[in-house]
Parts: sequence; structure tokens; C-alpha cells
Amino acid sequence: MMNNTLAAIDIGSNTVQLLIAKTVNSQIISRDNYIKTTRLGAGPKANLLSPEAISRTATVINEFAALAQQAGATHMRIVATSAVRDASNKDDFLAAIAQVTSQPVEILSGQEEALMSYRGAVSLLSFAPGTPVLDVGGSSTELIYGFSDNDINCTSINIGSVRMKQNNWSEAEMRQILANGFIRQGNSQLAVGIGGTITATAGVLAGLKSYDRTAIEGAMITKEQIQGLLNKLLPLSIIQRCNYSPLLSKRGEIIEQGLQIWLGLADLLGFDKILVCGGGILDGAVADML
Repeated sequence: MMNNTLAAIDIGSNTVQLLIAKTVNSQIISRDNYIKTTRLGAGPKANLLSPEAISRTATVINEFAALAQQAGATHMRIVATSAVRDASNKDDFLAAIAQVTSQPVEILSGQEEALMSYRGAVSLLSFAPGTPVLDVGGSSTELIYGFSDNDINCTSINIGSVRMKQNNWSEAEMRQILANGFIRQGNSQLAVGIGGTITATAGVLAGLKSYDRTAIEGAMITKEQIQGLLNKLLPLSIIQRCNYSPLLSKRGEIIEQGLQIWLGLADLLGFDKILVCGGGILDGAVADML
């Protein structure tokens, strides 16, 4: 019997996440998840990472790398997505990370990000071929249609909750960006949902007081529930939104934009139910190491 411990760190626009997976004979038997909000992509200038955000993120990566080492991880990957990919000063960021870990940072292209999210979803959930898989992040959104192992269509566009707020895009402008970037394939009324907005929404709807991945993995939520939550939050101030639920304490500033994007996607792609995936890129990164 072969035991192994694998770790992956995902550097996103709003959060940094760590997954430590224990495996036996190349099968994952347990997952430990950690998440911290660093707002890497929320600087005052688009595509420019602030020194403060870089420092916050480097501190968390140092902490997460130590946790992975303490857990006995034999292999680790660090992946970065849109915030780093699009940054004009990504070299400054990479230099800061090199000060805290010798592990190289893999900057994923939009296509690689989409495919890794899809692999993660497939490893965690069962759903019909042709079901749209959507990863709505802080700076980018990925749409993946997998019809077979050899027929996987991935699209990534530069819109997310942080980027929408940063650019002050209206709902109409957001919907136009989605329509320009994504094309509906098939007629599935179900989508698989990945990313902080949809997992936080599932947790809020379930009444969770703290994030519990096992409690929301595979949860089913409807377009009407998303609209209902948005209607409750819109009249509230940012502080009130953060206080609405412990799950929104670090997401209240961008939850409006995230929910609006999900509603725009539902209308554009024709789905009214979302199967929630608690994993995504991290699980795809680990699956590639098995």
C-alpha cells in the first residue's frame, strides 16, 4: 500500500487557498482545505498588483507552504490565475514569492485555468456530459463544456467580481461582456458552479456559520435563490452585507457583483439550477499529480 500526501496552493484575485490531500494507492482519502483573503487583485489600478497586496499574499503563501511541509507533503504545486497572469508587475510578485518558498509559481493561461477547474469538478462530482462548468472568480470567469475525454471546450474571459467592481461596470455592461465571450452549447438546464461566490452563496443559504466544504459539496441551488439573496443584500451597506453572514465577512464588498454575474450567466446559457462544487482548480492540480 502506497501512501502519499500532496499539496496545492491557488493564488486568486481575492483569496489564496491551500489543499492538502492524503492518498492511498493514488486515491484521495482525505482533504484539508485552508483559505485566506488577501485581495491580491483589488489594487487601485487595474492590472497592477499593489506592494501591500503582494506582501499580504507572500505572507499567506509562506504560512501555507509551512502547513504543507508539516503535513508531510511530498509534492506541492503553486498555481496563479488571472490577477497574476494579467499583472504588468508580475515579476515583482514572483520575486516576493521566491523570498518565502523555493517552489516555482505556475502562472496558468486562461485555457489551462479552465481545464484545471474542469478536472477538479469531474474528480469530485458526477454530472452529464455537456453540462456547463463555470468558475466565476475575482478577475476571470471560465466556461467549460466537456462532451467526452477528447472533446472539452474551454473559454476564459476577463470578468469576475473583483474586476467588475474595480472597473465600475454596470449590470448591462457585464452582461454584454459575457455575451461577447461565451456561447451556449447544448440545452442543459443545469450548470456546475465553482468559485467563492457560489460556494459562499450555498453556505449562506444553508445557514452555515463557518465555511464547511463537505456541507456544500454537491448542494443544489436555483437561479431564484440567487436572485432572492441579491434582493436581500442590495439595500444593505457594505458593512451590513459583511455582517449578513459570517461567510460574507470578507466577501461583502464584492458579493453583489458575483451574484449579478451568476444571474447573467444563467440567462445567457439557459440554466436555472447550479450543482455546487467545493473544489475546482486545487483539486484539478492535485489530480494531475496522482
